[in-house]
Amino acid sequence: MRANTIKSMSFFEQQHFFEKIKTKAKLGIALFLVLIIFFVVYHAVMSVVFVSQLPDNLVLSQADIDEFNLRFVSVDYVNSEEVALNDMISNNQTQSVELNFKLFNIFNLRKKKAVIEDKREAYIGGYPIGLSAKIDGIMVGNIGYVQTYAGKIKPKSDLAEGDIITKINSKKVENANTLSDILNEFTPECEFVNLTVLRKGEEINVKATPVIEEVTKKYKLGITVKDSIEGIGTVSFVRDNGSFGSLGHSMSSHTNSGVLPANKGDVYACKISGYEKGTKGNPGELKGVFVDVQNPIGQIEKNSQMGVFGTLNNDYETQKYNIGSRLGVKPGKAKIKTTINDGKAEYYNIEIIKTTSQSTPQEKGMLIRVTDKKLLSQTGGILQGMSGSPIIQNGKIVGVVTHVLNSDHTKGYGLYLDWMY
Repeated sequence: MRANTIKSMSFFEQQHFFEKIKTKAKLGIALFLVLIIFFVVYHAVMSVVFVSQLPDNLVLSQADIDEFNLRFVSVDYVNSEEVALNDMISNNQTQSVELNFKLFNIFNLRKKKAVIEDKREAYIGGYPIGLSAKIDGIMVGNIGYVQTYAGKIKPKSDLAEGDIITKINSKKVENANTLSDILNEFTPECEFVNLTVLRKGEEINVKATPVIEEVTKKYKLGITVKDSIEGIGTVSFVRDNGSFGSLGHSMSSHTNSGVLPANKGDVYACKISGYEKGTKGNPGELKGVFVDVQNPIGQIEKNSQMGVFGTLNNDYETQKYNIGSRLGVKPGKAKIKTTINDGKAEYYNIEIIKTTSQSTPQEKGMLIRVTDKKLLSQTGGILQGMSGSPIIQNGKIVGVVTHVLNSDHTKGYGLYLDWMY
């Protein structure tokens, strides 16, 4: 039909027709070239921004460097020097290197020092443990009255529920017994005792006036205290030497938002007995019990903002995974490994919705969403107690689950494993 139409045109009409086709072709080619230029410029600019924001504490594997996925930017080694092993990177050979980032393999962007590990790997966790941490001091529970000879009296005190008492009159307080011993040195002439406490992570000094309890005839402050804190957490990873990381956040109390000074304690086997499914505005929770409390399976060595760390004695060997750098984490499909019932840990599908650039240890490195139909039908999403469940992307452990959103239990936050490992 078109051929017949062209034949019926006059010479000038045919010339005009072909000129229109040529013009459209030129516009198409020009638009295509503009898109290519935009693509190159955009990715070049994003790569330059990425390189400019690289932090000063890079610890990577060769695979991490290969997976930077920087378009038009190449990475070369300037030099390398063998360095001694250190406590943070035990049992692996490491090198101190200088990386040179080049744009289009021509223009030098930045030179960056980094530590490269030959092996950056660990046994994957995903299973529960019982944690019993000894507080460095004593935590204030209820504040109430003391039965004295004059009746019930509420001692005058600046203490608040959740305070961690570390010293009384400059003497270290280790447990309830030492508290009682120090208080019984009190005399009426003193009027009050000086207490050093941790409140929401800040050390402050407060005062309190003890009174004599009628039955024991000892000085009391009218408070209940405890010197340890217990909870259930999920193991994130375990190194070859048995050292582990868990939770992805500190053990804490709902009355004390700071990191509890609890850097020693015991680890116990744990059995998940069930879970409470979340409801609107109220996240669900895993239920579990300690097993064989007479025989700890490990020790707690550090309670920090980035998690609870320690050593497991045995039975920690699972599947080994490479550790992925936060620099390689991208929005997209991923998995978590966690335990929600009395059985083995399982893998569940999730999506990493958003990642944030972090040059120093921070929480909430990524926003995640549960997409696994099985997990959604059983729990509705993320439960309290899943904290520490490892996040796997592209065959590497890249982070751990740390928080659930109250407004949407299918979503939560993850911590980059860099900050734990």
